[in-house]
Amino acid sequence: MKSARLQTIKNLVVLLLVLSIIGGLFYYLISDHLKFYDVKKQEETVEVPLTLDQAVSKQYKNDTKMQVATESGNWKNASRSEINDVMNVEQILNDKKQVYQFLNLSEYQGIDEKRIHQMLRKQKVLEKHTSEFLKAAKKEQVNEVYLISHAILETGNSKSELANGVMLTDKDKVAKTKKESDGKKYYNFYGVGALDEDPIGTGAKYAKKRGWDTPQKAISGGAKFIHDHYLSNPEQNTLYSMRWNPEKAGVHQYATDIKWAQSNARIIADFYEELRTEGKYYTVYKYKDTDKTLSVKALDAKIDKERNK
Repeated sequence: MKSARLQTIKNLVVLLLVLSIIGGLFYYLISDHLKFYDVKKQEETVEVPLTLDQAVSKQYKNDTKMQVATESGNWKNASRSEINDVMNVEQILNDKKQVYQFLNLSEYQGIDEKRIHQMLRKQKVLEKHTSEFLKAAKKEQVNEVYLISHAILETGNSKSELANGVMLTDKDKVAKTKKESDGKKYYNFYGVGALDEDPIGTGAKYAKKRGWDTPQKAISGGAKFIHDHYLSNPEQNTLYSMRWNPEKAGVHQYATDIKWAQSNARIIADFYEELRTEGKYYTVYKYKDTDKTLSVKALDAKIDKERNK
């Protein structure tokens, strides 16, 4: 009886030891995702020699379409007040998610690959190309969270045809069957060259022109396009300046959707939250009548104060 009791105790000790080892290994594997990584933020301010109203007027009167989605999912021309709302810097600097419109996208942050995999666990098409995204981001000096969030937004959570490859005929029309195609699939993760009237066809045609017949080529080629055409220009290396180009209001803008920067900022903010860290580099644009006391760091201080109440 005593021997059986002793054996039971030994078995329990062994079981507890095994469970402790398993628990330790599990914690080691996920600890990167549990620990919050503090970031010492760096912030630059650019003074725009216009009032907000003057900047809105330039945008409203320019030749580029200013579009906004309706509740039914259709598009309409944006009103002056709708443009004013999305351009309002003071509103942005009071919103912990929208402040990512001022994240400097031309700075590679160096977030651990395991964390990026965790971020993409629900985006299977993109997750399997995590390494390619990080290589492209580092090579082209593009913020990696932005590069991936841009791909998610443009590919509809990686469900679009362009993310999965589009076949074209010899005359560059979308092929319905493999027999009609030129034998290749073309990929476009960032919507480069995709026009509103036919985003799939024009996006695939652009990909073919660039030789993006593999996901890897499309990821690296698209990153290079974004860097060369926008982020290499210090006047357009944030979501806000890509969309509005405040130093040259009304010209060379990335999208027709007036809420394009908002949508991307929301995705980036959610990803940083899931990664348990924050963006590091910021460039904030302020108009002549913008409250000069507002900043990224001031917003952080405000959030910390409210959290500690």
